[in-house]
Amino acid sequence: MEPIGTFDFSVQQVDHVAVVASIGALGTLLAGILFNKLSEKLQYSHLKAQSFETRYYWIAGLLAVAIMSTLNEVYQIVQAFRPPPVLNLPFRLQGLITWYFGGGWSILLMIPFYRSFCAQKDVKAVFLLVFAGVIVSTTVFSRGVLVFQALIILLPLLVYRDFLPKPSVNKLTKYLLIIFLGVCVSVIAAMERRSNFFESVAPERATNLSSSTWFYIAKLPIDRWIGLEALMAVTAYEGKSLDFFFERLSEKRVPGQVDFYTHKIALNPTTDTNTVNYSTPPGFIAFAYFSGSKPFVGVFSFVLALLLLSSERLVLWLSRNPFLATAIGIGLTVQIIHLGTGGIANPIKIFAASLTIAAGIGWLHRKILSRQSSLSDS
Repeated sequence: MEPIGTFDFSVQQVDHVAVVASIGALGTLLAGILFNKLSEKLQYSHLKAQSFETRYYWIAGLLAVAIMSTLNEVYQIVQAFRPPPVLNLPFRLQGLITWYFGGGWSILLMIPFYRSFCAQKDVKAVFLLVFAGVIVSTTVFSRGVLVFQALIILLPLLVYRDFLPKPSVNKLTKYLLIIFLGVCVSVIAAMERRSNFFESVAPERATNLSSSTWFYIAKLPIDRWIGLEALMAVTAYEGKSLDFFFERLSEKRVPGQVDFYTHKIALNPTTDTNTVNYSTPPGFIAFAYFSGSKPFVGVFSFVLALLLLSSERLVLWLSRNPFLATAIGIGLTVQIIHLGTGGIANPIKIFAASLTIAAGIGWLHRKILSRQSSLSDS
């Protein structure tokens, strides 16, 4: 579904892709095994679940979503296919909005979500979180926001089950139904807005959704399953080297200009202008193979996976909030996915801000909960 450059499907090239992909996968698996071995002795004290008041947290969180979404609609700062405007907003507000829609909104909402979950108001909390996700996905033209949000909701129930009350089958069914409906609404809204946008600037790329809405929903799991196609394009590209890898690390995304991977490696036929800013991400294994070195792919994958796991565990240790920790893990994953579409500076800034804020508010919230528990026991 994504362009594959000069890849010719010869036996040699197919084997080449399989070997590089396996090395990248091995690097991530080894990082997981090593991390689990090193951290299996770490123990975390559990916070006693209280009957928390969450109303004002949710009001503040949803109000922030509404305000930021309104600003984004007015200034069109973070929207797929639109080049970001050059604004002189006070206090670097443009960067704040970019961070917010890059996962910041989800991080902030994990505080009331965890409190609601502990207070057994989890079905309502899932609905509010999905509702916020629909708003965000609509304003940024993104089909994937609710998919990542679903992982933040569901993964802790498995990975951090010792920390959380076990939901009943009835509640879990309600979670899945709410998430499914939210994904359907967000996909339809995002695709409708994309279609309307392209009708005005690039009619040949506009899509009639009336006959294909369910098709877009059904193919969502594979529509952005990036990595393999990009690796096909990169293995067939002749200009790989360590110097080339570091050049791509420092590449800047410029409105009116297609990024190097999309234009020169994947050979996407798009023609970027000041109105449409399109790119296709290569994924982290293909990005690492810009170096042309298979061992480098393994080491790079190992380091990224170790960074992801360590960041998530750090937030868990500080906050004792499994959902907040998972939000950081997913947030870093999103930044890793988009390596190769405009250098490394912006992903580092977004993730560093997310990790700092999550660690700070998580630690502060843990102190508040600990104090409440102490007062309740006394």
